[in-house]
Amino acid sequence: MKLLYPFAKRFIAGQTLEDASRQVLNLHNLGFKIALNLVGESAENQEEIKIAQKQYLKALKLFSTRNVSLSIKPSLLGLNNSKEDCLEYLTPIVEQAKLSEQTIRFDMEDSTTTDSTIELCQRLNQRVPNVIGVALQANLYRTEDDLKSLKSEDISVRLVKGAYKENKVIAFMHMRDIRENFLKLAHLLSNYKGNEDAVATHDEILLDSLIESDRYQNIQFEFLFGVRRDLQQKFNKKHSVGIYLPYGKNWLPYTIRRLSEWKNIKFIAKNLIKEKL
Repeated sequence: MKLLYPFAKRFIAGQTLEDASRQVLNLHNLGFKIALNLVGESAENQEEIKIAQKQYLKALKLFSTRNVSLSIKPSLLGLNNSKEDCLEYLTPIVEQAKLSEQTIRFDMEDSTTTDSTIELCQRLNQRVPNVIGVALQANLYRTEDDLKSLKSEDISVRLVKGAYKENKVIAFMHMRDIRENFLKLAHLLSNYKGNEDAVATHDEILLDSLIESDRYQNIQFEFLFGVRRDLQQKFNKKHSVGIYLPYGKNWLPYTIRRLSEWKNIKFIAKNLIKEKL
């Protein structure tokens, strides 16, 4: 575990909120927006849920600026145990974000949680409008319908390719098809001209296609902290750029996911060289 931490520090802002604050300040001064994420998922008990809730409330008060938002995995606040309880744990966080004019976006987990995550988002948006948003995955067949439904309720969307392995019955299997659907959905998303909408990818094939058009001036481009900082700086000159900034003591699973497949190791190694930093 200790051997991995020096590597993890490139992709994790620190183990505590205080550690992360240094990175938040640095990114803010460089003109980036920040989506702060407490690493972890699938809380196993009420104590873990309450700790996560306290962390999110603390983060909103510590970084009371519209340029810092929260990115939350609902399972960390008990979604897998009880949707109703999760809703109640989330409500004070969303209410606090409303007071400080900040936003919250749910990370999308595997497809078993898609319906419940979207329902939570819609119900919270009814309680506290114009605060909550959600990530949608371009690899799922259903996403076009989900996007249209959410945007009809003025809920912001972060479009991602999708990192979870899914069944071919519900998802595209080939990268060519996922990319094609991503671009189709990005084009659709641009029609709504929502200032909080975002596309999140490091895929240069997709990025090159997107920047060829003027349609995406109102859409934020999002990147992972520590990955392709050269791209982040390049896009920040002409576009609104957000950095997904994870922190927390449960950093090991996040780091392992970055290294879980050989292709990811190759991706990271190749892009470290590309950055020339």
